[in-house]
Amino acid sequence: MYINGEWLKGNDILKITNPVNGEIVGEVYQSGVKETEYAIKAAQDAFPAWAGLTADERSAYLYK
Repeated sequence: MYINGEWLKGNDILKITNPVNGEIVGEVYQSGVKETEYAIKAAQDAFPAWAGLTADERSAYLYK
């Protein structure tokens, strides 16, 4: 998970399977309450600075 500019690892891993043949195509860390609360807090903290940017500045971040 990428939260607040850093990659975090959870305790549980979810295997992603192809529904057609059941083949495992990837794995992702599952997030829980702790990670969700951290992500919400990071978003709340970042909002004032993000809202102060122009549309062109925000667009540049998204393209990057």
